Amino acid sequence: MTAKRPTMRSVAEVVGVSHQTVARVLNGDTTVVESTRQRVLAAAAEQNYVLTTATRSTQARSTSKIIGVIAPYGADALFNDPHLLGVVHGATRAIAARGHKMLLSLPATEHDRTNVFADALAERITDAMIVEAGVGEEGFADIVKAGYPMIVIGYTTHEVASVRGDDEGGMYALTQHLLALGHRRIAVIDGPEEDRLVLASRRAGIQRAMKDAAIGEIVVVERGDFGTESGEAAAARLMSAEQHPTAIMAMNDRMAIGAMNWLQHNGYSVPGDISVTGFDDIPAAALVSPALTSVHVSSPDLGEKAAEILLDSGLRPTAGTTVLPVRLVVRDSTSPARRG
Repeated sequence: MTAKRPTMRSVAEVVGVSHQTVARVLNGDTTVVESTRQRVLAAAAEQNYVLTTATRSTQARSTSKIIGVIAPYGADALFNDPHLLGVVHGATRAIAARGHKMLLSLPATEHDRTNVFADALAERITDAMIVEAGVGEEGFADIVKAGYPMIVIGYTTHEVASVRGDDEGGMYALTQHLLALGHRRIAVIDGPEEDRLVLASRRAGIQRAMKDAAIGEIVVVERGDFGTESGEAAAARLMSAEQHPTAIMAMNDRMAIGAMNWLQHNGYSVPGDISVTGFDDIPAAALVSPALTSVHVSSPDLGEKAAEILLDSGLRPTAGTTVLPVRLVVRDSTSPARRG
């Protein structure tokens, strides 16, 4: 009777470990406990088992991870938002550089967004997740409790690892800039409720700058959805008030550009009558007229750093927040406040 051909599983059975551990040892992984490594090598030698080129190729594929990147608001928002695209690009670059694959999840409906964590927990398609702010918090506690490997981009959470830009510091610097130009009545175009944690940090920066300077006030806050059209609508509401603000601070560049569009099409000079600022410093910020004063956030760096932390930790990132620096970019959409 022909002797049974040795396999990786037969070696694993003798040693009492998984076949993945056998593969790691035979592929030269020195992180395996030395006593286990020696037992695997001895069992493989006893069975005359040799890791073939084909097997090595198969194992290389099997050790490749699938990292899910969950972006908010669906395809239309993603592909129209340079900031979100930059984050996805950075994450993809870091994932591919380490030999892994990225699976992009785009919620199609409001229901999909609020249940995205529960869906991921039930399906287990990916080995880990990179979650962008704005996806929603329903189901978040369940997936953290289940130990699903993940990292969050955009805000601080004590439950899992996160990466974000210095939102408060950036908005603090931007507010200081406006106050130095003599602006005292400042309106804010806020973002959607789903991003309240990010927005809270940015509002805190505005309020801290005003408190430290003991001047200035937020005269009104209008809600937008981060899109250009919502910035136009918010500007229309702001300028319908009896007393106009001297500056509008939008929580992102797209809403700021929308606000400038409305103002200019309705007879207002930017920045002659009213200054406008944004946040993110997307490419369009330097191209519009007037060029938009903003806070530069390196979106690709956010995605890349999140992926690096997740993968370099073996999909076990330590809870805590990594804050990346931002910088004020002063352009032509801000000038000294108009008197009178």
